[in-house]
Amino acid sequence: RQPDLIIGNCFNDSCAPALSRYVADYFTQKGLSVTFNVPYSGGFNTRHYSSREENRHVLQLEFNRAIYMNEKTFEKNTGFEALQTLITDLAQDLNQKINDLLKS
Repeated sequence: RQPDLIIGNCFNDSCAPALSRYVADYFTQKGLSVTFNVPYSGGFNTRHYSSREENRHVLQLEFNRAIYMNEKTFEKNTGFEALQTLITDLAQDLNQKINDLLKS
């Protein structure tokens, strides 16, 4: 079975480990199975736009399509709105906590 989420952070090159771990813990606490970097470690955008030295941290979030859509018809399933809410809540949460996470 594929994990629900693969977080690509270029093996900690594109994002501070504390931030990557926070995102993983957030989704794990919400019931999703989460792994890092395999088979998706991050693509062009992750590598090109990140610069930890300039405080630009980039993650690639690869969600298992089965949790939010019918993979045969490409129609949203009942998990779509729940995942949308989780992502929105994470963004709001990170907006408040990002500075503290990057200090650690």
